[in-house]
Order: sequence, then C-alpha cells, then structure tokens
Amino acid sequence: MRKLFLDNRNIWKMSNLKRVMNQPVKYSGNPVLEPRNIWEKGGLMINGSPLYIPEEKKFKLWYAATEADAFVTEVISMCYATSDDGINFERPNLSIVNYKGILENNILPFGIIAGQKNQGELTVIYEPNDPNPARRYKAIFFEFSGKSAIFGKETQWFWPQKGDGMSVAFSPDGIRWKRYEKNPVLPTLSDTCHSVVYDLHCKRYMAYGRFRKFGSNGEWLGNRTEDWGRAVAYTTSKDFTNWSEPELVLEPDVEDGSMINFYGMSVLHYEGYFIGLLQIYHLMEWLKPEDKNITLTGNVDLQMVVSTNGIAWQRLGNRATFLPNGYDEDWDAGTLYPGSNPVVLDDKIMIYYCASARLHEGETTINKQRQFSIGLATLRRDGFVSLDSGWEEGMLMTRYGAFSGGDLYVNTDATGGVIQITICGSDANPIPGFERSDPITGDQLKSKVIWQGKRLADANYKAGFLRFIMRRAKLYSFWFETGTSDQSSSRV
Repeated sequence: MRKLFLDNRNIWKMSNLKRVMNQPVKYSGNPVLEPRNIWEKGGLMINGSPLYIPEEKKFKLWYAATEADAFVTEVISMCYATSDDGINFERPNLSIVNYKGILENNILPFGIIAGQKNQGELTVIYEPNDPNPARRYKAIFFEFSGKSAIFGKETQWFWPQKGDGMSVAFSPDGIRWKRYEKNPVLPTLSDTCHSVVYDLHCKRYMAYGRFRKFGSNGEWLGNRTEDWGRAVAYTTSKDFTNWSEPELVLEPDVEDGSMINFYGMSVLHYEGYFIGLLQIYHLMEWLKPEDKNITLTGNVDLQMVVSTNGIAWQRLGNRATFLPNGYDEDWDAGTLYPGSNPVVLDDKIMIYYCASARLHEGETTINKQRQFSIGLATLRRDGFVSLDSGWEEGMLMTRYGAFSGGDLYVNTDATGGVIQITICGSDANPIPGFERSDPITGDQLKSKVIWQGKRLADANYKAGFLRFIMRRAKLYSFWFETGTSDQSSSRV
C-alpha cells in the first residue's frame, strides 16, 4: 500500500514543508459528452457512474438525460456510453427501450419511459469476482412516482409517495438489468448523486447520499434530527439488498455558515483512505426579474474530505475549492457535480463531472447554454495532497514502521529541485552507507531510491524511519515493493 499525506498517519515530524491540496486539471477539450439526441436535449447528468473495465479495456458511463430543460420533466432516461480512451465516447444502439417510437437508442430499462417509476441517477459498481455472474454489475437509485405542484406547476420530480425510495438492480453486463423483487430497499428520499464503495476491512458496502426521511404518506419530516436536508448520510449492507438505517456523517458547521449546503458526496476508497468529493452549494439571494421576488440560488463546486473509516470525516485544504467552476464564459461556470466515483487507471485519477453555466435554481451566469454536459478533470496518481518544499531545505521524518519490500519508491515532482532519502534505525539515527540516497530530480511518478548502487534491502533492516530531505520539490507518496536490483523509474 502506498503511503500518502492526507493526514499525519505517515508523518512523525517535519520542518519547512507545506501540506498542499492539489487541484485536478480540466481536459482542454471539455465537454467530452454533450446533448445530441432528442431524449438528451434538456441536458446530461453524470451523477451516475463512470467505470473502467480492465477485462474489456473499456470505459463505461451510465448517465441521466432529460428531454426538457432544468430536469423538471416527466421523462428522465438512464443512458449508456462507452469509450476506448475515456475521452471519445460512443452511444451504442441498445434497442431495449422504445422512446416515443424510436427503438435505436442508448436508453437503459429504467424510469417512466421503460414502464417503471421515475427515478434519479443510476449509481453502478462492478464486481468481477461475484460468484453469481448475473450480479457482477450492481446499481442503486432513488425512484419515485408522485406528482406535486412544486415550482408552480405540475411535475413528476423528486417528491415521495408511499412505496417510493432507494432501489437496487443487478446485471451481468451493465446493460440488461433485473430489479430486486423487494424494492425499495430503503424508504428514503435522496435527490442527489450517490456513491457506493466496498469496505474490505469490515466486509460491507457503504452507500452515501442525502437519504432524507419521509412519512408513509410522502410528507417531509421537518424535525432536523429526522430530516437533515442538504447534508451527507450513509448506510451499510453486507449483501447490497438489506441496508441499515441511514446515519448523518457530514453537515455544514458554524464555520460554513447558514449559506452553505452540502449537495452530495462522491467517495473513492484509495490506498487505505476514504476520499470524498464534497459538493458545496454556495447560496445567495437573487432578485428574479420576472416577478421581482427574491429567491435563493447559487453555484456548486467541490471540496475534498478524507476519512480512515468512512464515517468520521476531515475537511482538507482549509476548505479550499478542489474542483472550481469555470469563468463566466465557460460551459461549467455555474454548477458542477461529480460522478459517483473517480476512475483510477495506471498513473492517472480521472474525475468525470457534469456541469452547466446555470446556477442551481436555473439562472445562468451569462446569457449562455443552460444544458448540462459531461466533462473530465485529471490528477496524477496519488496527487490529491503533496508535501511541498521551497528554496529552503525541508525535512520529513516518517513514523517508525516496517520496510515491507526490497525496494523503496517515491512519487515526486522535483523539477528544478531535488529529493534525497536517509534510512534510519530504531534510534532514528542514520544507518551507515544509507545517509543520503542518490539525488532524485525531475517529475517522477515512480522512482526507485538507490544509495550508491545499493537498495533498501541491502540495509538489512526490517523496520525503521525514513528521512526525506527536499528542496523545491513536491512529494506525493512513497511505498515499498519487492523487486530486483536494477533501477527503474517512470518520468512524466
């Protein structure tokens, strides 16, 4: 397992170093998927799931599309797209659902158009080792059936009725789905993105959403302890069908103030951490020009949070924005929402998100396209947080721990700078011959650490401390591998 610096787990002491949260880089050709078909003309939402399937060497994308603006509509279609490179997506002809006389489409058998209840976005996970091939793709989603006169008109939107709630379905291929016969599995409302991870330590699924409670007749439960509104809750399951009572895990605090809401959270289980992309809804008052009434609207961007158990969360980067909105002239200037999980592939972390120039309640930042499209932002592997040094030499001493492999590797960007590593024994003093490694320079995703031709294993120490000496460098991670004595590195 790689050693990261999201918290102090791997840090004993350090000096002249700064912990930095690194923002992902948006793809210059964004958006990668835009509305094209008649069932998509209202916009595309990736509150669903992007996945990479190694056996097929293919990206798969489950997304929601609407035929009308603002997602206040009677038809929300669950759609499917694939890609070989994660950028150029194709919409395969599934011929499963007849969309108003059109059979050649990429619509999945969910929602009103497929003869089911209406529903929110589809969150999909892939488990190739499930002993039942028909359950290797699993989906969870909110479905609803009621009409309500909200927004001043009749609409089938997220308004609960008796029998509505969170449901699940299973598939052998992500296309042909069988709904669980005892749906809904949770009588809760969650009109936001959902995220599901599998906790290997506890051997359980953990699902995140808003999971707001409602009564048997569909009424809101107004008590704050019963309906936590725009905040993040979680539920767990051993088998994906029997889920625990949702519990609140993240809500705005005093420092956030009353004009911040948490719209949802995407979660990635990564190198022993739960990493959350927290959707921050920045409320502001807006004077509606048509009736001169004041309403609340605002933009949505992302912050990052981290947890060691998926329950107790820590805000990172002093609550700075992790993925920001674009500028006024950009397609993502108003709101953005991430997919259910980032995709980790080779040396990249790929974050798919849907966005629009519109603010949350529908107002656009400028007179520009309002429809949602899907874009991509990327980080280097382990790139969420780094320890950075400037011109003055910085030092990191790791906590005492086992050297669990024959070689030590680092992920660093020392362009214009240098990193050297010292192996220290249990007394924290340098081991002779391993005082300072050969200098590591340049942008290195995977650089083996060498001491004048010697490897970590040559020190003949099973455990100890590591001391990093850095100047003008960023250190993302270090880890141990069992390997041969030849040196290897991977440059950016």
